[in-house]
Amino acid sequence: MGILQIPGAILGRGALSYRRFVRPGGLTWRALYVGLVFLPVLPVSNSVRLAIVVGLIAIATGANSLVGAMYNEWIAETVPPDSRGFFFGKRQAIATGVGALVGLLGGFVLDAFRNVGREPVGFSVVFGLGVLCSAISMISFGSIRDIPREPVRVDLKSGLRSVLDPFGDREFRHVLLFAAAATFGQSFAGNMFAIYALEVLKLPYTVVQGCGLFYSIGIVLSTRFWGGMSDKYGNKPMLALAVGLVATNVIWWCLTVPGATIANTVLLLTSHVLMGAIFCGAALCQFNLILATAKPEDRANYMAAGTAVVAVVGGIAPLLGARLIPEVAATVWNYKLLFALTGVLRLLAVPLLLRVRESGSTDIRSTLADLRRITPRTMGAMRRLNRSDDAQGRAEAIQAVAAEGAEMAADTLLAALQDPLPRVRREAARAVARLQDSRAVTALLHGIEANPDLLEEETIDALGHLGDAAAVPALVAALENPRPLLRRAAARALGRIGGETVIAPLERAVEHGDLDVRRAALQGLRRSEARASAAVVAAALDDEHPSVRVAAAEAISELEMSAAAPALRRVLADHSDDSSAEMAYALGAVGNLEDLPLIVTAAARATSAITRRRALLGAARLLGAEREAYRLMLLSGMARDTAIVDRMRPLVKTSAAARLAMMKYGAGEDEQAIAALARLRPNLAPLTAERVEEAFLVAAASA
Repeated sequence: MGILQIPGAILGRGALSYRRFVRPGGLTWRALYVGLVFLPVLPVSNSVRLAIVVGLIAIATGANSLVGAMYNEWIAETVPPDSRGFFFGKRQAIATGVGALVGLLGGFVLDAFRNVGREPVGFSVVFGLGVLCSAISMISFGSIRDIPREPVRVDLKSGLRSVLDPFGDREFRHVLLFAAAATFGQSFAGNMFAIYALEVLKLPYTVVQGCGLFYSIGIVLSTRFWGGMSDKYGNKPMLALAVGLVATNVIWWCLTVPGATIANTVLLLTSHVLMGAIFCGAALCQFNLILATAKPEDRANYMAAGTAVVAVVGGIAPLLGARLIPEVAATVWNYKLLFALTGVLRLLAVPLLLRVRESGSTDIRSTLADLRRITPRTMGAMRRLNRSDDAQGRAEAIQAVAAEGAEMAADTLLAALQDPLPRVRREAARAVARLQDSRAVTALLHGIEANPDLLEEETIDALGHLGDAAAVPALVAALENPRPLLRRAAARALGRIGGETVIAPLERAVEHGDLDVRRAALQGLRRSEARASAAVVAAALDDEHPSVRVAAAEAISELEMSAAAPALRRVLADHSDDSSAEMAYALGAVGNLEDLPLIVTAAARATSAITRRRALLGAARLLGAEREAYRLMLLSGMARDTAIVDRMRPLVKTSAAARLAMMKYGAGEDEQAIAALARLRPNLAPLTAERVEEAFLVAAASA
């Protein structure tokens, strides 16, 4: 009957209103089930009852199928495309959960009537409750917002031709082929699972209905996951995962053993939670994939084609599967063979999905890689984020999501960049930078453009961490922001982004009136490896603030700007403060041996162990022994003495000067020890010019 959706879609194109077209089919469908209420107690033969049941259900299904495509298009028009996974998942969860509870109630009713020999009455009661629920549902149907539509009048010939349009669409044919294969695998065993449970395993109706309940619990628990993930990654990758997992559902049935009622009950009830969770993804994503790949201007026709293919294949597959079960004396192995073949058929559908193209979906491999990183802590962080409704709770939830690297929460975090609460926006900016989502740059720049007065330091820092050159113009503009914190953040961010596009703005920022901007600009030039900016950096050595001179010296040493050596010599001779140590180190990186006395003087004038050691490392670098000198500085006490002895042992064996140096060092006479080594290594002589604590470490490392 599903094939009737195709002519229904053609007729529906001429309708002025979705509701007016759909309502008659829905009413007919419900009305015809009223006959089932009285059928079990009518004094007719079972063959007559069967004929009536088949007739009523066939007509009801046909009436429903005629309006089904238009109903699906109606719902699709009311739901935004990026929320369809969430909406249809929630709808499926509600329908499944309610259906399972009512079905369980029906199972109890049937068992109760069967125990007193009134099973036909029990069926009438159950059918009556179903009809009552269907009548109530029509009230809700009336509250769905109708959407006016332009009717499209088509003649019979054009209408029949349009039936073939979806099948003539090459890309959509791939979708139809996959849907047919997946439906065939999912439907192949038909209702044989229930028959096997009742006839072979001898399980009571209550257990069978309980399996349905637990199956529904799995659907309800997983619907948010599948809906959210399909909205984020697309239906194709999530459907590939779901269909692959659906193939494993038959395993639990194959593990059952006739006669082990308790074990079978426990196994099937618990496994049906997992089965339901898996099937939820397959059903939801397959429907949404057909919806997403249908042409919007002819969606009803495409949906009708997809639903018709699913309906036809879903009707044929169980008939073929049933042929594997003998009508008489079927054994447990007949059923298990059917179940195993069903699993194989389901698995074979997955490769067909690879040819399907869904606009905007992530590739399957990347999606699976992301999903493998999901942990219980990740899911917990995301739940807290979705449920939080105050500034503190939401900010803490965003922090937790970022800490867990929950990339699947990126959409929520991007939306939080527009949150009315400043604290939430700040935490969201930090989080998107940490997750390195490529879409974040566009979202952050849009926020700056739309609300420049709401610009926060965290937004600028996030742009810097994301490292996209598209942010450079906005960051250059922020260098002139009246707020000092934003100017400094912009300079830092430009430095993190790096590249040729940031060098000129950073060079100009080196002359900014804000000393922190000047320092951050120099640091940015260093990160950008702007070796051609040596003149600008060297000029900054004359800055009045030591912190700026330190930043300039760091850039010179790291980038080995040898052209800045004259400026370093001049400034070192003129200044004596904490910046001198860094400039001494820089001179050690770009100077020559003639600069060693100037570096030693800077070390002697140092006012702290940190600055003294920094200057001494400059001397060690100039002498080519920085690594070894640094290693010795990290040691202390006997460990340092032992390391020096080990270092000097080869020289001590061959050189009297080295033996004398070690004797003086052991006696605490470092200056004499250095002088002794200078006889062996004349380039060490400048280390004796002034008394500098730990200078012997440099001499020993260089010997």
